[in-house]
Amino acid sequence: MSIKRILYVLTHEISSDKKELSLLLALSAGQDSTCLAFFIIMYQKLLYSEKQIQVGIIYCQHNWNTDSLNKANYLDSWLTLLKKLKVNVTFYSCIPSNPIATEAESRKWRLNLFNRVAKKYNYNFVLTGHTLNDEVETFIMQQFLRGFVQKEINTPVRNKNYLQPLTWIHRNEILEICSYWQFPLFADSTNKSILLPRSRIRLELFSILKAFYNPQIENSLKQTIQTQKEQYYSSKEHELSIHLFHSNNKIVLNRLKLNKLPLKTQKLLWRQCFETLGVFNIGFYWIEKCLFYSQRKKEFIFYFIKNIQLEGSAKWLILSKNQN
Repeated sequence: MSIKRILYVLTHEISSDKKELSLLLALSAGQDSTCLAFFIIMYQKLLYSEKQIQVGIIYCQHNWNTDSLNKANYLDSWLTLLKKLKVNVTFYSCIPSNPIATEAESRKWRLNLFNRVAKKYNYNFVLTGHTLNDEVETFIMQQFLRGFVQKEINTPVRNKNYLQPLTWIHRNEILEICSYWQFPLFADSTNKSILLPRSRIRLELFSILKAFYNPQIENSLKQTIQTQKEQYYSSKEHELSIHLFHSNNKIVLNRLKLNKLPLKTQKLLWRQCFETLGVFNIGFYWIEKCLFYSQRKKEFIFYFIKNIQLEGSAKWLILSKNQN
């Protein structure tokens, strides 16, 4: 399921009518970014007949510990292997001119670097391997350390499409994929240091919250994050044109045009459709069901809660409410 979802997100978020695409991937050599790198290469190979996709990989060398030197040699052998497999990528290795002491400063340096490289070499998209766990950890840090949550989440790179395709995937799911396919990984010992705020949240705080309060704490916080995103998101920015009309407790959507919209827009639109039919605070499970069934080209009928049903055909999706 995780593999299908990653490919689905890549296909729908990296949407462009151009015949040529250029993707810049931030690589740390850990499990998340390495997994994403292989999916990007897979995406490149699957669409080679339709699009010419240029892939760039950028690695930021912080020199925080001795692992950094070993990681450089590891990446060099990794890229050599890709060349033997006839996978063409452009590699960028970056070192700060002055030592960087904190996580916050290093993140700012990396984002500025991504922006400069993407702008100079005309990359259409910048991708990072942040998972659901990473997004939740960032949310907790913003709440505890700063007392607020940024409105513009996931858009730190100016004037570029900044994507995080793995934010709906758990870190342990990524590990299972990497283990099954035997991806080459290089563990960063910095992630195990409880002296760093994010590592302490990951290693200590979440263990306590799971054990004594909520075993599904990441999923609960993810839903909170997603709700806040939808509150700040405006569908008008994407000029929706999906031939939507509503009459007699029935909403009809053009399936083909709906599926071309960004995922965030699709989720917001489905939620608005439920609210139009008088069903508010719809759960995330039902929104995911709508996304799943909207991909089916065969005719189907799926029954939701509160007398709501979704009918589908090759062209149309009909969300209706039975008054009986």
